[in-house]
Amino acid sequence: MPNLKSKLFRQYDLGPYVGGVKDLAQRSLFYVTAINFVLTVGISYSVFVNQWFGIGVFLGLLAFAILVMMLVEYKFILPSTWGFVNRQTYKHYNPLLTELEKFEKNMDKRLEAIEKRLENIEG
Repeated sequence: MPNLKSKLFRQYDLGPYVGGVKDLAQRSLFYVTAINFVLTVGISYSVFVNQWFGIGVFLGLLAFAILVMMLVEYKFILPSTWGFVNRQTYKHYNPLLTELEKFEKNMDKRLEAIEKRLENIEG
């Protein structure tokens, strides 16, 4: 069973460019989504909502709903997302982690040299 699990959940490293293109596409689509949102809000108000209350109440309710969504995102979703991203960053290619591992390998030699210097100073 562990072998099947490792095969099912194995991740593949395609390099940074596939993720980079996807990230740029997502970031660019934010602006398209914002334009789409504004147009949808205008159509929704003119077709459905203007019969029940004015534009001020509608925009106030819309702002309140967005603030509630932002609060939920900030308090619950964002910490989970960053935990996942940090785990993936640690697990896959990470230049900072590579440099830290190189530093760790030389740390014993450096500590020995420092201890010798301290012995010379104290002696």
